[in-house]
Order: sequence, then C-alpha cells, then structure tokens
Amino acid sequence: MKKLFNSLSLSLSANPSFAPKQPAKLRLQACNIGRSMIEMLGVLAIIGVLSVGGLAGYSKAMAKYKTNKMIEEYNSIVFNLVENYASLLKSYSTTTSKNSELYTDAKNLKWLPEKWKPYYKSGFVYLDDGFGNLTHFYMRYDSSIKKRHVIMDIYLGKNVNNFSSVSEFPLDVCLSFFNDWLKPISNVLGYAGIYTTNYKTGKGSYFYGNTNCGGDRKCLDTMTLSDIQNLCKSCQEDRKECYIAVNFLEY
Repeated sequence: MKKLFNSLSLSLSANPSFAPKQPAKLRLQACNIGRSMIEMLGVLAIIGVLSVGGLAGYSKAMAKYKTNKMIEEYNSIVFNLVENYASLLKSYSTTTSKNSELYTDAKNLKWLPEKWKPYYKSGFVYLDDGFGNLTHFYMRYDSSIKKRHVIMDIYLGKNVNNFSSVSEFPLDVCLSFFNDWLKPISNVLGYAGIYTTNYKTGKGSYFYGNTNCGGDRKCLDTMTLSDIQNLCKSCQEDRKECYIAVNFLEY
C-alpha cells in the first residue's frame, strides 16, 4: 500500500494535469477583476488629461473675454471723444503750453465706464481701468504745429500700489492693445507707440495714423505682428517709465 501511495504521489508531481484545478468560473472572475482594474486606471488617466486640458482652455477663454471687455471699454471712450472733439477743443486755450487734465470733462460727459476710478498723483489724474492698468487722459498744445491734441498714456500692469516700481509690460495685453484696438482706429489717430524713459533720457517709438503716415513715418494700420512684438518688447526692466502713448486726431 505504501508503495502504491508513493507511486501515485510521484505521478501527480510529474504530471500536473492530474492535479486538482480551480473551477473555470473562479479563474474567469480573477481575470475579469484584473482587467477591470486596468480599464479603470486607463479611464482615470483619460479623465485627468481632459481635466487639465479643460482647465487650461477655460483659463484661456476667460483671459480672452477679459481682454475683449477691456478693448470694448477703451473703444467706447474713443467713440465719445470723436463725437465731442470739436466742442472739447473750444474749452481750452489755444496757446497755453500746459497740459490740461480731461478727467473732469470725461466724467461730466459720462465717457468713462463706471468702474474706472481716479488716482491723484503729483497734480495728475490717473484712471484705474479695473483691468490692471492706469490711464492718463489730457490735452496738449503743440506750439511747433500750433494745434491741440488729446493724449492718452496707458501704463500697462500698473495700479496705485506699484505705479512707481519698475516692471515689464504684460506682453499679451500690449499685443492686444495694438492689434485689436489701435490698428482698427488708426483713421482717428495722430500716432501710437511706446514711450520709454530710463534714468537719463526718454525715447518714443511710434506708428502714425492714416492721415499722418508715409515716408519715414510708418503706418499704424499696416503694422505686422512682428512690428507689434518688437514694440511691446522694447519696454525693458531697466527703464524708469514705460507706457503706450496714444495721440488722437491731429498731429
């Protein structure tokens, strides 16, 4: 009997097919569990990728909406200015060389969006546009050409707290100002460009409106994307001041 038992044990070890097997149903369940875990991990990975892409797309869409809203508000000021330009000129002396602040006029004539708030500094009125920029709005008499013209200086990325600090322009906002706002209204502009002031000298780089360009004066309405990029990048960190200078109508 002992010999028979030993013989049977050797046969089972030598030939596993004789060993007891798991029921087929249990093996199938184990395979399904493993496959389900892999599929779930794959689904989670896809959801993660889509979530990251969705957030990036949402952020981009919100930034574009904010920029469009900002351009819309600046366009509304231009529209009101053009409509009332003749009467505005009559309100100021022809020969004075002193700049005349236009905040009171703009406020009384309701040109400004409600959320634009005044900021008073060194006798000037800067307007916080609510989009992270400060704007100085005034009239100047140019004795060399004997004309008055309205100027709008726009300090991108500035507010009441960081106005005196040195910083670069927000490049995307600068590109939008020139490409989406200034180029389309070039017919009512004398010029537009970037004015920079380091610790010793100042320098302006300008493109001119339709009635003032030609020859050595580059036309604003034919600016290329490369022109705009170079202009916006010209505002470097070592400059004391850097802003978009916009001259309206006459030059």
